[in-house]
Amino acid sequence: MLTYLRLGRALERGDCLVFGGGYVFDSILRTVLERDLCAVWIRRGLWPPGRESDLALDRERIFERVIVPSEPSPN
Repeated sequence: MLTYLRLGRALERGDCLVFGGGYVFDSILRTVLERDLCAVWIRRGLWPPGRESDLALDRERIFERVIVPSEPSPN
């Protein structure tokens, strides 16, 4: 709840949120949806390949882009 309240105070409708983590918490999900934010998820390397759950895939839909650890290039 505390994270949700902090995000709500810091972000305005239309802002862009870049989230780096292995799991999209309720506070992130709710803030992105309620504030109509542009959102990018940088998934951490702890995400096991082939182990995507239905819940994780459902939460992934709120992001305009999902960057996986092997995607960024060194250039």
